[in-house]
Amino acid sequence: SFCTLLKLQSAKALFVMKVKLSLQLIALVLVLFITLHTCIIQATLFAHTPRHTQLYEQLNVSVGASAAEIRKAFRGLTRLHHPDMKETFVEKEVAKEKMAGILRAYEVLSDEAKRREYDASGLIPGEPINVHEMSARELFEHFHQVFPIVSRTPTLNTTALWQRIMSFKGNKLFLFQVY
Repeated sequence: SFCTLLKLQSAKALFVMKVKLSLQLIALVLVLFITLHTCIIQATLFAHTPRHTQLYEQLNVSVGASAAEIRKAFRGLTRLHHPDMKETFVEKEVAKEKMAGILRAYEVLSDEAKRREYDASGLIPGEPINVHEMSARELFEHFHQVFPIVSRTPTLNTTALWQRIMSFKGNKLFLFQVY
């Protein structure tokens, strides 16, 4: 009787403890799921929001502007800010600086490949990066970017070069850089 009662109470306590642990485990899994879901949503939003709009702002166009809109804005701004249209020396110098920015923005945004690279990395293709003006996040994104860092090292991206190397029977040595 007392032993039976003790066994029932310990079984009941064990059952209650298992239920509590199960509920805690379910709550933990739910919190992890919600956290993961939130991270995925934030990553998706971050990936689809343009972070680099400086060149677009220089041409006064939206990030999704078409090539025709970019060309129209460029022509309008060049007429407005051309140094020959200014009268004083100071105005001409300011206009030269403004035109340099407009020309640089148009050079990048009018070329689809350069525009894609700028939108992805925020860096102007062909210009060296200034690490002192970049945040830690921008540095990380630059060195872990989608597009490869362009180098002067030839790559095996053409079948003609690959066939030339494979058919080589001379005494010259080809050097490969694999990374």
